[in-house]
Amino acid sequence: MKLQGLISLNLSRNQLSGMIPHNIGNLTSLEVLDLSMNLLSGTIPSSLSHLTSLDTLNLSHNKLTGKIPSGPQLQTFNMFDFSDNVGLCGFPLPNNCLTHNNSIVPLVENEAGYKKIEVIWIICSVILGYVIGFWVYFGALYWKISLRFAIFQFTDKMQDKMMKRCGRYFH
Repeated sequence: MKLQGLISLNLSRNQLSGMIPHNIGNLTSLEVLDLSMNLLSGTIPSSLSHLTSLDTLNLSHNKLTGKIPSGPQLQTFNMFDFSDNVGLCGFPLPNNCLTHNNSIVPLVENEAGYKKIEVIWIICSVILGYVIGFWVYFGALYWKISLRFAIFQFTDKMQDKMMKRCGRYFH
């Protein structure tokens, strides 16, 4: 590219497809780059991290994949500048990258936004809480006879009060 003096490039909402060119890093004066809401795919070129003048970047709502290149420049942007790229991972996004067979794979979250391991922990916690609560209540009834009688007496009294009140309304 021979546009070294270019300061702002906004190509958002143009249904552009394909990959971001690697030589975009040659636009050394670029301060604003908006490629949002397109159909761009592939990885973010590492040359983008060399654009030291870049103040505003928006790559959201595309089909980008892989790890966001590290470097001082791209680390200054927030997660919204990269959002809605399902295959994208790494800082500043909350989803971490996993390395699998020398390829970077995002740790994908489910529709509710929870990582699968968090969902498993929530389910296990609920089940464990139910089991412990069940055995504390019924274990106390089984082992403590005085407690058993007190609870059953309380239940009988409440039932009698409710029947008396209901009887007033139905007679």
